[in-house]
Amino acid sequence: MHVPDLGAKIALLLRFSATRTRAQLAEKLDVTISTFNGWINGSGKSKPEWVPDNRWPSLVQIFHDSLPKQIGVSEVEKLLLGRVGELDNAFRQGESPTLDEILSREGRSGSATLCPCPGLGLVEVLRDDNAEMASIALNEPFMVAVEIRRGGYALVLNNAGYLWGVIEFADGSLSPRVNGGQIVIPGVKNYKFLCMTEKYIPGPQRIAVFIAPEPFPPEILSAYRNKSTLDSTLLNQLASHMSEQPPHLREMHVLDFMVRKS
Repeated sequence: MHVPDLGAKIALLLRFSATRTRAQLAEKLDVTISTFNGWINGSGKSKPEWVPDNRWPSLVQIFHDSLPKQIGVSEVEKLLLGRVGELDNAFRQGESPTLDEILSREGRSGSATLCPCPGLGLVEVLRDDNAEMASIALNEPFMVAVEIRRGGYALVLNNAGYLWGVIEFADGSLSPRVNGGQIVIPGVKNYKFLCMTEKYIPGPQRIAVFIAPEPFPPEILSAYRNKSTLDSTLLNQLASHMSEQPPHLREMHVLDFMVRKS
């Protein structure tokens, strides 16, 4: 079976799948690495870009297992015999968006508000009609009120510069189940609102609130318990988790604000 640009297509497979080397792929196909390289480059027994008929179904199956689930076997065969760009696009269908991408696409910006710490047990909104962005001063206590449409597991992150961290709720939980309506972050403890402060980092910051029907990955919550910020691996894991939730059951809310030095 002649497979045009076989080497480039194998490179895509190694890039996007759990199989990372030609040697691993050759082992899956039950051939030696020299035989496999001969399929790509040609040998005394094989023309370049040529897969033996008896190995073709196995190669198709390996690609099928690595491509997005909605792509059927017959379509995989067409992709292998078609242009490299089409196979590349097919692999990228399975890529999860980054956290910034999914927040940019689905994050609601008008549903969360910055609130001062209440003196009378009432939630007020920090509002300056002349300011483009809500702001607080360093060490100024504040809360965040968010209107959510449906219940689910909640997770709240704070982003300052390149740092992302989990915000703990007033009751000590990191990802409680919440009902639709208004939630206040951190929330109430012993009948009183607790507040947050930013002690160290002035400048633009962001609060991101995630609502999902399924529990969030425990590794993300463990970062807080270990007093760590979220690295790129955990942020990508969160993005993948949210993209896997049914669109009508997931919510993301974004509040951008400024932290003043005084």
